[in-house]
Amino acid sequence: MSESVSKTHPLVDTIMILAGGSGTRLWPASIKDLPKQFMTVRDGKSLIRLTIERAASLRPKRIIIITLASQADQTEAELKGLVSDQTQQGVETPELFILPEPSARNTAAAIAAGAAALASLSGRGDSHETALVLPADHLIEPLSAFAEDVAAGAVLAREGYIVTFGIRPSRPETGYGYIEAGESISGSGARGNLVARFREKPDSETAEDFLQAGNFTWNSGMFLFSLSIFASELEEHAPQIAHLYRALSALGAKPTEGPIKRLFTDETTAMIYDKAPKISIDYAVMEQTRRAAVLAASFQWNDIGSWDEYARVFPGDAPAVAGVESEGNFVLSDLPVALVGVEDLIVVVKNGRVLISRKGQAQGVKEALEELPEEYR
Repeated sequence: MSESVSKTHPLVDTIMILAGGSGTRLWPASIKDLPKQFMTVRDGKSLIRLTIERAASLRPKRIIIITLASQADQTEAELKGLVSDQTQQGVETPELFILPEPSARNTAAAIAAGAAALASLSGRGDSHETALVLPADHLIEPLSAFAEDVAAGAVLAREGYIVTFGIRPSRPETGYGYIEAGESISGSGARGNLVARFREKPDSETAEDFLQAGNFTWNSGMFLFSLSIFASELEEHAPQIAHLYRALSALGAKPTEGPIKRLFTDETTAMIYDKAPKISIDYAVMEQTRRAAVLAASFQWNDIGSWDEYARVFPGDAPAVAGVESEGNFVLSDLPVALVGVEDLIVVVKNGRVLISRKGQAQGVKEALEELPEEYR
């Protein structure tokens, strides 16, 4: 990124990047061995690399990437690229850590593990240090607006709120969860609202109602909190996840040596982790807590959650594309593609696999995969 954020003090102390997703809705470009976050999308960089750069630009003390153990080496390669670039530019790099999850347990366990690492690294289990949680596969711009919103969210976090960033809807989208904003938070000096409630992905009529109401935002899956508040809310609302947090905190992160350190790498971690339930942070904490706040984002956001979204953001690419009496089609292919007499199709040929979908139907990719043999998913 060309923009940078210059701050004497970090906006947040630690940034956790969640990078364990499979990205099945972007099959076949996203597959088990090369999931969505590692897809090259812009200027030769992957989604996770763009997220790491965005995180580093906020000048945190440390960045912790929480990913599956099977993806740790790919993640380290992305971090090495950042270190190399920032060294050449004479920019100081934050402390960099990888937390390899022994198994996929959803976002509550991942964030709790990251919080346990932070408690261990900071040396204070009751730490008031702040943490920003970012998914690895979102696009956010401009950086200046993002930094301003993070700064506003950090004010709320230090006052005891668990902050989520809401995205103002531009259309009646049925593929996202929604957040209903309640009363404004007063006296903080920062904008924000209490969360009235979280809403599941709606049908088209309900999504239109949300859009017209004006106090609903898309749930971005980004959070900002102080460690002490997050730990206390786990204890109150998610005791099994709180057990994971306590057990890993007691175990200690035990970082390895080197410029990019790995955390919780001994066998005991797997024994602790495998006992945790598979549950999202939304269900485990955010829908239960009275400390949830929503800050309506001023930045542009896209989670690239389907090929329809991908086609809106990125141009197609192929060695050659021929179209006869065809228009409105999106092509991303390793091979030349010829289209005859078709409109509004999404054609993806990657990793020896082919997807053909009509635009507006790409949310069905995940369901279509269930009909394929496992080795092709």
